[in-house]
Amino acid sequence: MAKMILSRRTVLRGALVGGGLATMPLPRLGAMLNGNGNAYASGEALRRVYGTWFWGNGVDPGRWTPTAEGADFPLSEQLMPLAKVKRNLTVISGMACLTGRTGAHLYHSGALTGSVGGANKAADMPSIDFLISNKIGNDTPFKSLEIGVSTASPKAGSPLYTNVSWRGANAPQPADFNPKSVFTRLFGAGSPGASLVNKPTTPTAAPVGPDPMAVNSVRKSVLDAITQDAQSLSARLGVEDRQRLDKHLEGIRALEKRLTPGADGPVGGAGCRAGVDTGVAPDTKAEAPPELNKTMADLLIAALSCDLTRVFTFIFTYPAAHVYFRNLGVEMDKDFHAQICHGEGGDQPHFNTGVIYTMQSFAYLLEGMDSIQEGAGTLLDNSLVHGSTCVAWGKNHAFTQWPVMMAGRAGGALKGNYHLKAAPMDNLSKVPMTIGNIFGLGLTQFGKGGGLVNAEVSSAIKA
Repeated sequence: MAKMILSRRTVLRGALVGGGLATMPLPRLGAMLNGNGNAYASGEALRRVYGTWFWGNGVDPGRWTPTAEGADFPLSEQLMPLAKVKRNLTVISGMACLTGRTGAHLYHSGALTGSVGGANKAADMPSIDFLISNKIGNDTPFKSLEIGVSTASPKAGSPLYTNVSWRGANAPQPADFNPKSVFTRLFGAGSPGASLVNKPTTPTAAPVGPDPMAVNSVRKSVLDAITQDAQSLSARLGVEDRQRLDKHLEGIRALEKRLTPGADGPVGGAGCRAGVDTGVAPDTKAEAPPELNKTMADLLIAALSCDLTRVFTFIFTYPAAHVYFRNLGVEMDKDFHAQICHGEGGDQPHFNTGVIYTMQSFAYLLEGMDSIQEGAGTLLDNSLVHGSTCVAWGKNHAFTQWPVMMAGRAGGALKGNYHLKAAPMDNLSKVPMTIGNIFGLGLTQFGKGGGLVNAEVSSAIKA
């Protein structure tokens, strides 16, 4: 029997009550791919994903830096939470952010734009995520998606303290920290996740709050309308694709349980489905709680799996965030920035605990992406998630021994499971330049001033 072939843009369709067309996005099915699962059946290359995952207050370089170089390196104490995705992890140690800074914890302007930023403590150049979105994000409903977990205050009002993604000088792309509004933007009635017929021409602004009627509209009209088309498609799919489609629809039905008054509690799950607990509230206590991190990560995975976006910025905590990791015990009920990061003496055991929790939170997203099968690989295999922070060692505002992490293989561009020790004071701007060229930007230089470079990092990390 000939293999069934589907277009990568296939959606489930149905007639809405009262007229109109309902459509629902599909995950990447095997029927959309060639026989090897490494390209679409049409011959198009599989899409790749870029993301910046950001956290504040840095690491302890002595506990973060691996002890050996090269392939199959041993994980350090602070990298150990990433053990399950180590095959997809590239670590670069020893680099230096040579742009300087406009504030104590503002080296991330150099790390992501290659420039120190402007006199008003705003970026004066676009960040690497924006440049990549111009290359790979123009045919998705969201050119890029900026979300976050905690708005724990940096106690400074300048733009670089509360923004990571930049379109250019004085042009931030603020993150949405409310899981309900993120859900509504992605999957509410009239959203790209509920209807891909009309793609937004400009970025969708985050609503003030969720619209319960919009959610009910998705449940009552879109889901009901596409049921017959889903059943018809399922009957024609192979076993593995049928299972993927079933999980997709189960996730949408789980949405009904979560958002209908009196319904059952949360049901877990990720992939191209809106199956996340949108009952989780934003972080109003400056705690960066694990359940909120998981909710935001699951929403992001759903968006990526449905190809609603290919570029994202995920802010776990702001630069210099005065966050309280109370979920880690009473000894952590302190201002992590002031009392622990800067105030703790000795070998800083509580700072170490906070960094490990941060890496565990990063790992949740990466493991979720690695669980989504995409052809011959996984969503993480086809992605590059750049872990970045605001300062190398928070205690002394260090700009050397910068912690560079790239998770994923970018569709085969990176080896993975590799630690590269850079030459002393090697310019950190080489990292975004390298990432940009992996995504086809063709950069011959990147940054300006102390951040100006005209070379990439060592090719040893590349496949």
